[in-house]
Amino acid sequence: MPLGGMLLDKREPVEVTPGDTKITVPRAIAGVILIIIGIIFCFFGRRFYRITIFLLGFYIGAVLAWIALQNASKEGYTGSETGSEILILVVSLVAGLLLGVTALCCSTFVVYALGGLAAYLLALFILSFADGGVIKSRAGRIIFIVAFIVVGLVLTILFTDMAIIVGTAFIGAFSIIMGVDMFARTGFAETFDSFQNINRDTLEYRTSGRMYGMLVGLLLLFALGVLVQWRFFRTYKFGHSEKRNRFGWWHRRRRV
Repeated sequence: MPLGGMLLDKREPVEVTPGDTKITVPRAIAGVILIIIGIIFCFFGRRFYRITIFLLGFYIGAVLAWIALQNASKEGYTGSETGSEILILVVSLVAGLLLGVTALCCSTFVVYALGGLAAYLLALFILSFADGGVIKSRAGRIIFIVAFIVVGLVLTILFTDMAIIVGTAFIGAFSIIMGVDMFARTGFAETFDSFQNINRDTLEYRTSGRMYGMLVGLLLLFALGVLVQWRFFRTYKFGHSEKRNRFGWWHRRRRV
């Protein structure tokens, strides 16, 4: 999944080929976890406050650890041996659990971070719509991603209630599709993995019907998640604040 920095060295281009990655035990475990977390986020993100806060911390911690280990490896997750995959998975899960527990102690900040995470994944989603990435240069991709994160944070602060529904629905849809691709191997997971690699400047991958199918599926799941949460859970109180929000839901709020 995600974030980059700029290194001075350039290595050989990353080539993403659908179907080349084997279904290993660590990959299957990661797929199941992503699907379960994705379902909770996409359809119940606003309904279960404490669970959502914990999973947000878990997700952010696991992603940051995954990125760090990915870039510390010359081959990255998708090209490593099973032993390295297990190490990356275990460390990412431990980091996720630690940050998830920590998130429960600073829930207000984590709610705002939700917008940044959703915007980050949205930036990756947009980048994947063209061969080699919509933005070709590494520096350009980094600037694009960072700008999206900043905008996501600001919008979440200004429109918190709406951002909770939209943000959790998108994060959930992204996670479900990523988890499915751990088994389907369409190239979706490898594409997003390549965007995280800060050691590469050029991405050599080709979009395909299967890849576009996964992207369309993500959008459909996102729309469905927003509709479900808006219809059934928008009146639920999310957090400890009793202040009236911009949409006037306070008088109908129910505690979880």
